This record gives sequence, structure tokens and C-alpha cells, in this order.
Amino acid sequence: MKAKLFIVGLLAATSSMSASAVTFQTSVDVTKENTPISIAQKTAMVLPAVRIDESSEDGKVICATYYEPFPGKNYCSGASANGVYTVSGSPHAEVSVAFDQSAAITDGFSFQIYNTMNNAAGGVSTIGADGNVDIEMRGDLKLEDKSAVTSQNYVFDINMTAVYN
Repeated sequence: MKAKLFIVGLLAATSSMSASAVTFQTSVDVTKENTPISIAQKTAMVLPAVRIDESSEDGKVICATYYEPFPGKNYCSGASANGVYTVSGSPHAEVSVAFDQSAAITDGFSFQIYNTMNNAAGGVSTIGADGNVDIEMRGDLKLEDKSAVTSQNYVFDINMTAVYN
């Protein structure tokens, strides 16, 4: 029995003497690129020509960029088109695109825009491998107060913001 214990103790002492610990390192050069993000108009948003009269109802959407002709009484004539805006930046990056969805009211009309993807004031999109993603917007023209309307060309601003997530 004593011989067996001596051999086990000798093996334990021998194996602890042959251990070694070493630390190695590697390195990598990292460059962080800040690719600018931009928005450009690809397709202009177009509302058709509008004609209102005494039968026109306040508080109703009377024309839109996505109907030809508009359902119900047709106050619109001519072509209409949703707007398409290209966001450019780092390929495969997620971007949040937002815009002011509060209706712009001018002389008896209001104009409101929506993202066709989710009918909301923006959303998250992924930029494609080519560095671009298209955002399509639609718009509604609503008659707020026909007594305030005059015969003229109405202009509504579309303010968009895009940021990397």
C-alpha cells in the first residue's frame, strides 16, 4: 500500500513541474468611417389641378397623390403621383426617416403627407448594397374652409430628416 501512495505522489509532483503559462497578443487597425447621409428627390410629388365650387364640403379630403380620379365627387383633373425620395448612405445600414406629419394649412386648404410603407410619420429602412433606399410618400389635400380659398398656385413644403440608427 505504501508503494502505491509513493508512486501517485511522485506523478503529481512531476506533472506540476511541467506547466507553463504564456500570453500572446494580436492587433488590428480599425478605421471608423462617418459616411454622410443625404436625401434627394427621385420623383416629384404631384397633386392634380383642383376645382372647388359651392357644393364642395369643408373638412373633406378632395384630392390626393394616389388616386386618379379621386373617389366621390371629382374636384381634381390631371395627373397625380406619389413622391419618391432616395436616402443615400452606408450600404446595409439602418436609417430612421421622419417628416413633419402635421397638416400644413394655407388659405382654406390643408396638405398632409404619409409614408406609403406604414402611413406614419416615418419609419426604419435599410439602405441597400448600392448605398440607396427609396422612400415613397403620398399626400392628401383637404378642404378646410372653402370661403378662404382663392384661385392661385398653392405650395406646401415637405420637410424630411434621415439619421442612422
